[in-house]
Amino acid sequence: MFYYILLNCQNINLEATISEWFMLCWSAKWLYSNEVMSRRLTSEEALNEDDSRIVKDLWKLVNEADIIIAHNAKQADIKWMNT
Repeated sequence: MFYYILLNCQNINLEATISEWFMLCWSAKWLYSNEVMSRRLTSEEALNEDDSRIVKDLWKLVNEADIIIAHNAKQADIKWMNT
């Protein structure tokens, strides 16, 4: 997210980026439930920039939902989950 914000708010040369984006963590909650679900990368996954495990888990929840309430889902989150 940090790189996304910087690249969209400032004129930064793409050659200055360290790596492509990847998801570090997510959290979700069903309406009327007190339980908050979340996943985060392990240290090894973060070093390898491998978010496939947590993205698969997130897609399972998204596919179960009738409606999704999210911050910036249309503009970024869903697009990023598809990559």
